[in-house]
Amino acid sequence: MAGTGEIFDKRVYNTYPYIVLQKDMYNAHLGENLNLFANVYQKDNLFGDKLPLNLAGLIINFRVYDESSNLVAKSKSMITNFETSEINAIIDPFFIKSSGIYYGYFTFLDLDSTSFSLPTPNSITRIKMQFN
Repeated sequence: MAGTGEIFDKRVYNTYPYIVLQKDMYNAHLGENLNLFANVYQKDNLFGDKLPLNLAGLIINFRVYDESSNLVAKSKSMITNFETSEINAIIDPFFIKSSGIYYGYFTFLDLDSTSFSLPTPNSITRIKMQFN
C-alpha cells in the first residue's frame, strides 16, 4: 500500500544458474592431468541463500580453447557431489600439446535438449588455465 512505509522487493525470481570456481587460474605442467572442480548454484533465491542447482539428468562436458579460440579439448565432466552440486572436469594431457594460456567452460545438456554453458563463453568469464 502506498503511504504505509512498507518496502516490497519487486525483483523477478530468476533460476538461471551460476558457477563458483575454486581458483581464479588453474596451472598445470604439460603432460599432466588438470583437475577442475566447481559448484553450480541457482541464482537469486528468494531468501538470498546459495542453493545448489539440481544436476540430475544433465550431461556435462568441458571445452578447452586456445588463445585463438580454437577448440583443443573436450571432456565429459562428472558430478562428484549432488548435494553441493560439485562438478569435476579432467583435462587429459594428450590434448594440450604446447605451453600457454587456455580458456574453458562447462556445457550442460538436459534430457529435452535444452543447453547452456557456464561460465558464459566470452573472454571475461571463461575459466583460465595455464600449461607450462
